[in-house]
Amino acid sequence: MTAPDGRTPRVFIAIPTRDMTAAISARLALLLVELARRPDEPIIEIVPGYPVDRVRNQICKRFLESDADFLLMIDDDAVPPATVLEMVKHDKDVVAGLCYAYLPRLGYYSVAYPSGNSDVKVPRLGIGAQIEHQGLMEVELAGSACLLIQRRVLEALEPPHFTMLLDDDRLLIKDSEDFTFCRKARKAGFSIWLDTDQPCSHYRALDMHASVHWAQEYAARQRLAELDL
Repeated sequence: MTAPDGRTPRVFIAIPTRDMTAAISARLALLLVELARRPDEPIIEIVPGYPVDRVRNQICKRFLESDADFLLMIDDDAVPPATVLEMVKHDKDVVAGLCYAYLPRLGYYSVAYPSGNSDVKVPRLGIGAQIEHQGLMEVELAGSACLLIQRRVLEALEPPHFTMLLDDDRLLIKDSEDFTFCRKARKAGFSIWLDTDQPCSHYRALDMHASVHWAQEYAARQRLAELDL
């Protein structure tokens, strides 16, 4: 793929951190060092601050002031594979790397939802071998732990690009800033894609007791599903 002027597309890589220390993991730091050595010379910035939607919007502003063609945001608790910039070759509006999360009421799930389904209470894409290395698929919503955005998308959308929606007491999240971005982009006619060939590590604290029980329940449900077949 080449940029409109014939050059190799340039990527602005930004790491939003959740406090003012700009601290990132050793694994993520090593990945950034490796990416910085690429001949296409990506721009790399670590941007601290809180709340996260404000930091993401600050990143969008910095990106639009640069000469880069793509913005890649990688969260400070995520580490994509070294091949993450291969997502540029898809030439899609928005592409997310495959990332998992965990909630006691849901168990493990892929942070993306199938095209035509935005019910975030019912994950449907599966995990592990069910979803990984299935190529590129269009989705309705995708998380921003590893999110690649074409310049044309951010230029077309009115800022703020990312907005966290809270309840009236400002205690509970009604809609996360990554999902509101996806909804806004789709409403403007852009598409959201998931690259299942780019599974990301995602470091979160887990209740091991709940995790073990959920894994047992998940295995039991899978066995029942196989019997139904």
